[in-house]
Amino acid sequence: MTQKLLQMEPQVLEAVKKALEHPFFKAIENRKSLRFPVGGNLEATYFNFQSPREPVPLSEIEEALLVWAATGIVGQIFSDIDPDKFGPLGTLMHWQRRTWPSPCASHGTQLFFSNDEGIWAMKVWDIDPEDLTVGFAAAQTVEEKAEAALEFYHKYRVKISDNRDDLPTGEVTGFWTFNAWNANRPGTTLFIPVSDFTIEYLNILFLFTSPQYRWNIIDELHGGRNCGTDRWLKSGLIKDDVPLPLAATERLVATLIAAEQAFAMQNVSLAAVGMGLGGWLFGGHIPMAVMGGTPQWKGLGFKFVTAEKGDFPLPYPIGREDVLKTLHPYWYNGDIEQIVDAFNEMKWKKYDPSVPKPFKAPDQVMCHVPPPTKDEVRCVKDILRYIWDTYGRFPATVDPCSTAIFYQAQHLELEFYDKFYPAGTYSPLHEKHFELWHPEMKDPFRK
Repeated sequence: MTQKLLQMEPQVLEAVKKALEHPFFKAIENRKSLRFPVGGNLEATYFNFQSPREPVPLSEIEEALLVWAATGIVGQIFSDIDPDKFGPLGTLMHWQRRTWPSPCASHGTQLFFSNDEGIWAMKVWDIDPEDLTVGFAAAQTVEEKAEAALEFYHKYRVKISDNRDDLPTGEVTGFWTFNAWNANRPGTTLFIPVSDFTIEYLNILFLFTSPQYRWNIIDELHGGRNCGTDRWLKSGLIKDDVPLPLAATERLVATLIAAEQAFAMQNVSLAAVGMGLGGWLFGGHIPMAVMGGTPQWKGLGFKFVTAEKGDFPLPYPIGREDVLKTLHPYWYNGDIEQIVDAFNEMKWKKYDPSVPKPFKAPDQVMCHVPPPTKDEVRCVKDILRYIWDTYGRFPATVDPCSTAIFYQAQHLELEFYDKFYPAGTYSPLHEKHFELWHPEMKDPFRK
């Protein structure tokens, strides 16, 4: 057990226990937006209110539990698809199971968050193989689960800025005005999921060219012509009976991966209910500003590039080299074909026998999972070459990464809700929160 956990007050461990055992359907029933934080100030016609208390940031265990709910590892996926009947299991990108579902276990969404100490990223994509079978998944007691959440929080947390104000703090050009007064304010923890679409995009292109499908990609924005696949149609590697539009395919992939953001933030919102925290899930922001594509803010510090040709001349984000490095030519010597090689390397190392698998007899299953052939690799490279030469960017019509929704967790200013709302607006867990989770300080709501 970690020293930090051993030093916790008994009532804090009891609070953790209550949170972990909070009824799921009760959390759904009580999930609501509770926007007013301790230390907040709202200048308004009706809801005019200044909190008489100083902001109180989340404790380490509070933040660790929410981070784990958002992006934790809970064990291994089952991969319960018969490789003979439905084809190779080679669409899977990971054997780890996260707290949210992911297409092909590609786990394209990465969690960033800001607090009073700065801005952080949870770098979880390349985890240690042993973490697939230990940690929270193996924990049996409340103490063990709390310890696992803290260890996960510290092991994979990477600080990217000392200043939370690198992110917009409510200005009109960063957040919409109805979120301007309290977003990313002192004492709050703002969770920002960012999705990398390029991993699953490459994965799906290899799926399309596999023997089970052999689907052809056409460019509906240029008369429906083939996307670099003419010779593969002639060879029979792919067929022309199922043409798939390029832009529509890219939108499909982006939608699939962006859904991970909603799953992750819903997890945080339900966890916050069981912990007696306030907060709310919201959008209403400009992704370019949040990721760092405007001169006003450094944001998350993402690199932005601009296409030199095509119909999409605006700068677009391609991630960061240290965290969330998308599969984009900029990071690979400007060579669009190198990202295919990089993808295959990052994917197929997960199939190494040394990486734990969920099966009783992994060898008997994995022998049915062949890597792509040289022709299939060349076909995908030709498709990407067409995209790059035609549009001067990758992907052609969507950004490689983006963020759509946030969740902000905070301690609730009960006096605001007592003044403007009837009894029952907040729960007993909110009312007793400081008593349970912060015994080291005087409860700011007790006279």
